[in-house]
Amino acid sequence: MPSASLSPARATLLASSSPKPPRTLFSTALVAPEWTVSRPPWNTVLPLTMSSKPGEPRPPRAGAARWQLSRACETIRGRDRTMPTRSHPLTMQPIIARATRRAASRRRHAVRSLLLAVLLAPGCAIREPGIRDGAERVRRSEFCADAQVGPIRFITQLVPAPADGGSVWVGGVLGAARFAPDGTRKAHIRFDQLVSHPEPIDVREDGSFRTIDRGGGWSAVGLLDEQGRTLWRYPEEGSSGRAADAMAAGPLGRYGELRFVVGMNGGDGLCVLDADGQETQHIPASNVFSVEVADFDGDGDAEILHTDDPHDALQFRRADGSPERAFAADFSSFSLVRWPERDDPLRVLGIDARTLADFAQVVDAADGRVLATYELPDHGFAEPFGVAVRPAPGAPTDFVIGRTLRATASRSALYVFDAQRKLLYHEVLTEPHFGFAAIPAGADGAQQLLVGVGRTLWRYDIAP
Repeated sequence: MPSASLSPARATLLASSSPKPPRTLFSTALVAPEWTVSRPPWNTVLPLTMSSKPGEPRPPRAGAARWQLSRACETIRGRDRTMPTRSHPLTMQPIIARATRRAASRRRHAVRSLLLAVLLAPGCAIREPGIRDGAERVRRSEFCADAQVGPIRFITQLVPAPADGGSVWVGGVLGAARFAPDGTRKAHIRFDQLVSHPEPIDVREDGSFRTIDRGGGWSAVGLLDEQGRTLWRYPEEGSSGRAADAMAAGPLGRYGELRFVVGMNGGDGLCVLDADGQETQHIPASNVFSVEVADFDGDGDAEILHTDDPHDALQFRRADGSPERAFAADFSSFSLVRWPERDDPLRVLGIDARTLADFAQVVDAADGRVLATYELPDHGFAEPFGVAVRPAPGAPTDFVIGRTLRATASRSALYVFDAQRKLLYHEVLTEPHFGFAAIPAGADGAQQLLVGVGRTLWRYDIAP
């Protein structure tokens, strides 16, 4: 305060030049010291522009959108905590209300920034359908205009071929059909309910195929008979709080009996079912997004392979469910492929989508080594499937990869790579899911790629 001996003008000048006290969110005279909350920095609100905050280095241009995305996620998760956690006296209610509104505004701003970052991220924009690269390398022709199975989800070549020659099995959400390699329809069934991911399974090993519904993530799995009638579903309706992600089958019983292994969501681990769909064992684990049953080490005994999110690991288990070995992985979903040749051992195919570019990885199931890496030209879901195709007799095999880009936008992608892992062909499809398989193109060992998009089957002839 100015001295009383100073003139009024001098006192006014000194008062105006004195530094102002720091501004706080509310007066500390109203509450106890432990309730005091500091005002957050003025620049806590996340800007919609791609510029950095004062004092921070400007992010790289190519990674600016993903940098913005991480900052938005931190704000949404509540890193900018500005509210006291104890009860407050009545005099603080208006101040707390204002702070609450400010926090809500910051989060709304962060959500807008998050949406903007996703739209601006390289490769994340909704792709227009069509051939993006390599149109001169592939000739496409119609195999069947309507397979009469609904939207197609899975295609495979049955080995050995059935007696009627219908070795191409095509499954959709409404039914399944068998075709000869020349396109002649040999058999057809309709499912009595929608099936997310149909695949054929010879339960009795007599050449009669039932259909296994392997699930589509957070949906029930099950088994259908030869006529498409549901035998059982798991979990049963009314099982609140339980949801399946994926299912696989194999000879895991004590005497080689068929067992079904279900990967569960919600940290529910694995459930082993008998042939009637009854649970016989529960194996503790986290979220299991992918599971397979096969003889991965060549000792003649089937093993269980599954992911264990969020631990980023491939976990191998013996038939009784006990842990055998585990490898670190860069993905939480996978499929099995025979690579690089169609007669080679089973490999694990996954996508590492944690960087600015997505990379498909082929991993050795024996020791966890990454055998090959394929850089993908766009971003999407990390749930790939693949197949090796030999386009001409004696020619090197090409490797085909498919995946969903964005389910809500009905976009998926098809990639063809040569033996040197160079991208030969890239097409964006107008369905969220599709299927493909390599089928014989003649008696000389050449193969074609059969692709099912929507209800239509297409034959792709790849130039060697």
